[in-house]
Parts: sequence; structure tokens; C-alpha cells
Amino acid sequence: MVIGLSTLAMALRDGFVLWAILRALAGVASAWVLVSGIIVAALCVGGTFVVITQVGLQEARAVAGEHARALIAAMTSAFALGQIVGPLAVAALVRATGGFAAALVFAAALLAVSSLALLKR
Repeated sequence: MVIGLSTLAMALRDGFVLWAILRALAGVASAWVLVSGIIVAALCVGGTFVVITQVGLQEARAVAGEHARALIAAMTSAFALGQIVGPLAVAALVRATGGFAAALVFAAALLAVSSLALLKR
């Protein structure tokens, strides 16, 4: 549900129709318990990363102009920090609660907050 809201927010905000379609297809394809479903889901998820990365670079150039390199470096560093801190936080939550439920609820809450931030922008 939250992924659907996030997808809708992005599609409405800047016309990321391709992004929204790929995310929806990835969700549908992941329901297939076949190799073909996994391949389609992987392609759709990978495609969304390409699209959102390109949009991020374009936005950095639009916002920062000739200083875009510094903004892109900061965005890349923030992403890398999330890639490090995320698994550590999930591991701590799993260890503390004995399951993934708290980590999944926390991730869903972050997605909902980010969707609201996109809609307000």
C-alpha cells in the first residue's frame, strides 16, 4: 500500500509515469513464484533505479547550476550512508524484537513520510 502511495506521489509530482509503471509491474511480477517472475521484477526494479538516478542528476543540475557536482557528491554520500546504516538498523531491530515486523513498519513509515513530502513540494 505504501509503495503504491509512493509511486502515485512520484507519478503525480513530475509525470514519472514510466517509473510508476515499472514499480507496479515489479510488484505484480514478484507475485509469480517462477524464474520469469523474478527476472521481470528484477528488470523493473533496476529500471526504476536508472530512471530515479537520472531524475536526481537533472534536479541537481537545475537546483545547483554550476555547483551541481558538489550536490551530486552529497546525494551520493547520503545514499551510501543509508546503504550502511539501513542494514545495521534492521539488524538491531530484528535482534531487539525477534522478527522483521518492526523493521518493515519503520520502512513503511519512512516511505509514507517521503511520499507526503513529495506531494507537498
